[in-house]
Amino acid sequence: MTEMQRILDLASSLVGRRPGWVIAALAVVTVLLGAAATQVRVAVNIAEFQTGSELSEAFERVTREFGTLDTSITVIVDAGQGRSVLDPQGIRLAAELEQSIRTSDAADALAPETALSPAVLSWAAPVLQALGALDIDVEQLDELEQMGVTEGRWMSALADVFDSPGAAGATALLSDDADPAAAAARGGQMIVRLDTELDEDQRANASLVIASALERVDAGAVEVLPFNQALLTDELEELLLEEMPVLLAATILIIMSILTMAFRRMSDVATALVGVGVTLVWLFGLVGLLGPGILGVTGPFSQIAIAVPILLVGLGVDYSIHLTLRYREERKRGHDPGDGASIAVRTVGRALVLVTLTTAIGFLANVISPLPPIVDFAIFTASGIVAALLVMGLLVPSMRHLLDRRRSAKDPPAEQPGRVVDAMATAAGASARYPVPVLGFIVVLAAFGFVAALDLDTEFDQEQFIPDDTRVAAVFAATQELFEGAVAEQTWVLIDGDATDPALADAVLRAEEELGEVEFVRTTNGDAQVTSPPSLVATLARATDDAGAPAGAAGQLPDDLDAQLAELGWTGDGFTDDAEVGALYDLVDEFLGDQLAQVLSPDRTTMLMVVQTSAGDEHVEALVGDLDAAVQPVSEEADDVIVVSDELLSLETLDALTATQAQKILFTILTAGGLLVIYYGVARRQPMLGFIALVPTLLALPIVFGVMWLVGLGFNALTATIAAIAIGFGVDYGIHLSNRFVEERERADDATTAIRNTVVHTGSALVASAATTAAGFGVLAFSGIEPLRQFGIITALTVLAAVTTTLFAETSALVLWDRFRR
Repeated sequence: MTEMQRILDLASSLVGRRPGWVIAALAVVTVLLGAAATQVRVAVNIAEFQTGSELSEAFERVTREFGTLDTSITVIVDAGQGRSVLDPQGIRLAAELEQSIRTSDAADALAPETALSPAVLSWAAPVLQALGALDIDVEQLDELEQMGVTEGRWMSALADVFDSPGAAGATALLSDDADPAAAAARGGQMIVRLDTELDEDQRANASLVIASALERVDAGAVEVLPFNQALLTDELEELLLEEMPVLLAATILIIMSILTMAFRRMSDVATALVGVGVTLVWLFGLVGLLGPGILGVTGPFSQIAIAVPILLVGLGVDYSIHLTLRYREERKRGHDPGDGASIAVRTVGRALVLVTLTTAIGFLANVISPLPPIVDFAIFTASGIVAALLVMGLLVPSMRHLLDRRRSAKDPPAEQPGRVVDAMATAAGASARYPVPVLGFIVVLAAFGFVAALDLDTEFDQEQFIPDDTRVAAVFAATQELFEGAVAEQTWVLIDGDATDPALADAVLRAEEELGEVEFVRTTNGDAQVTSPPSLVATLARATDDAGAPAGAAGQLPDDLDAQLAELGWTGDGFTDDAEVGALYDLVDEFLGDQLAQVLSPDRTTMLMVVQTSAGDEHVEALVGDLDAAVQPVSEEADDVIVVSDELLSLETLDALTATQAQKILFTILTAGGLLVIYYGVARRQPMLGFIALVPTLLALPIVFGVMWLVGLGFNALTATIAAIAIGFGVDYGIHLSNRFVEERERADDATTAIRNTVVHTGSALVASAATTAAGFGVLAFSGIEPLRQFGIITALTVLAAVTTTLFAETSALVLWDRFRR
């Protein structure tokens, strides 16, 4: 602890003697970190939550080796209740949408296409092809009645078109209520394939351009909803960037009001706000410095991290309040500005350093989380808390020193206990007179909360971060209503082994036949919607027959293609034992564009089965179990087989959140408690004060969990950090109260008087600090992102619980400790 005192002595000397130098040094660091802040990167993607497990590594392989993310855009077209995308207007809209895509500035980003592999495939493709074969212009669809085409003839024609084997792909793009014979289908899809040779950023830009082109199409009352991960990320990033300034501005306005009431002097308010502003610059500078743009220690700034600046605003103001009020106290005792600033740093600084260490450790407990964004959240917050200590601990007293030195030193406003503080002191005095029943009652509440915490639900879903009034939310709503859930849901079977082995290729085909019977696997005419290298060979073989190919496609294939396939070992429904599978894949690559590259690695030692599924988060475990059974023949022939999906990754994330929560809380409490016991044992020879300073945390935390259980909130990616926050702020209040009680007890005749005087002297700081912190987090209640809203409300309640347990439980514990000690 001697080193801590030396540091505090140096800091107090600097603010007391060289405040200008301190401010200049802070300004230089602020400029440097401001430059680093330009490197901050923002990301909103489920891939951020990978846990480093075998499953997440397989997911990363799938996305890296096969480019499964953002290689296509799914366009949902919803005609609305009682309308159809199969009527003439719906078919014409499909043509207009496709034309807008092909003539957009992103046309060059479309995938190379062949007759069997179009870059744009819509639900209306077979109808448009049939109209083209009849030489009917799509513009004439509005004139069908004048041409003598009745509604019955239109339905009959549609039934014929969609009954053909070549229309199977388009049939799979119709909504679940589809009945082509009645020209009925409320919704349809378009699949826009992007060039896989483009990098991720180029595909993302192309997605945005295509989405803009689709918005310009006059669709009337029909809803056109393009979707892929790039579009989701863009909308959430835009929301994130829109919300943060508004939330920060609201926080600052609220805090200004609270500080004005607390300080009653605008220069003190301005000093605190300048300190907060510099703290935020340091925060984002550290985020940029530690992030992927420079050092690469952390990942990008995620949705979870939006809470960090809000937290630091509240905590920074907390530091400012304690320093300013102590400075005023010393000035009232007759000290000049320099000595007042120096004494404030030397006395309050000890508590602030201890608070910073324990709070930072509370957040750093999250580094054991298997979820990278939560680890980054811990690092960003701990770094920001240390920055807040340095900035507020040096800047506030230095500015106060200069301001008071450069003017006729008017006395600061007199510090008189307000009604709130007086009421708090009275209540704390009452608890000091009856410590056992008061402490017992709060312990009972905490015990209830502990039991309730065992029953808290854990939930994790990317959709939680999507506000209801966004385009992406409309996409999820439409797919849930029209397409049995996530229309873009895919489950991948990653297969390691010799993909050219006839036995393995044949096993994949047999497994695909079994998949048609698996619940939650999408089917068309009873066949599973699945793509793999062997199934592409089957697709190519079917295309040699006019009946099995898209209109006109068979005529564009070599006449002897079926003979070539047979010669290479294709039997019509499988492979011969000595089939030249590699040569068959070469034919697929020639005639099916880039489809093979999306399911087969270049060295042909890894292949992918892409299964269209509809299990969602609720049924993913059942689906995976059935898939494992269906692909058992593949497992017997391959080196390794693993089933992967976004939903399965989310399930693993849930397990990770649940598994580490208790461990994280225990680690945080033991670490913070150990640090406090050591400090009080060495510095004051009273180690029990370390345990007492933890009382607010130990009791407030289970009480908050009990409230969460009562109102039906569970753990999610944000509320899972609430334990560290409760510990951090609980220890903050506990340390300040314990330190002041020791001072007051030396002067008071009894513990009750000491408790009352402690609350009188620290009451303003506690009230203002708790109010600013609760307000800072409470602003998140107005966020459009549901987990942030929950996080803000729960954290505000946590602050109130910490203050309440400090005033009643800790004061009771201090009285009991004093009785025992004496």
